[in-house]
Amino acid sequence: MEKLIKNYLAAFDELNTLVSFRFRSMNKDDKKRTETIIDDLLSFLILAYENGIQDVSQMLKENIQPDIQQMYSTIYLEIDGKNFSDRAIEHIESNDESALIELVQDEYHRVYESAKANGATSAKKKNASKTWKTVGDDKVRDTHAYLDGITVPIAEKFYTYDGDSALYPGNFEKAENNCGCRCIAVYS
Repeated sequence: MEKLIKNYLAAFDELNTLVSFRFRSMNKDDKKRTETIIDDLLSFLILAYENGIQDVSQMLKENIQPDIQQMYSTIYLEIDGKNFSDRAIEHIESNDESALIELVQDEYHRVYESAKANGATSAKKKNASKTWKTVGDDKVRDTHAYLDGITVPIAEKFYTYDGDSALYPGNFEKAENNCGCRCIAVYS
């Protein structure tokens, strides 16, 4: 479990490093800068989906293959009428590195957890369940700490004490419970 969380947090460090490097090393007026950052982000989101499928396969001890259409739909999900690329372009063009990094982390998290949920749903294991896990540091918000260790069947939602719900971390109805979330679901 700790290895999974450690690898997951290491991916965030890599994302931050790459995005910051690309953001700072290219001229802000260069259109290639935007294209390069969007291409990098797309590559990371594809990797997030693949990692999610691989991790849930290991958790459930099944050989789950990624569904390319599900991956595409997950990556290009529109939230408030915009997909990851639209939102990233706004941050790049406004030269807001910190907002771009937050977006990249949130998108990686959303795609990774969605992939695990998609994979678990397609798995053949009977009576499979999922357990909410926080990263266990002082940045974990109270509504997520409340869920830590709670186990539910795969098809059921997790419910916070403030009335919000999610099938998996990063899938809440309220944006404030998704932004900055680093929690994970563990499937068994």
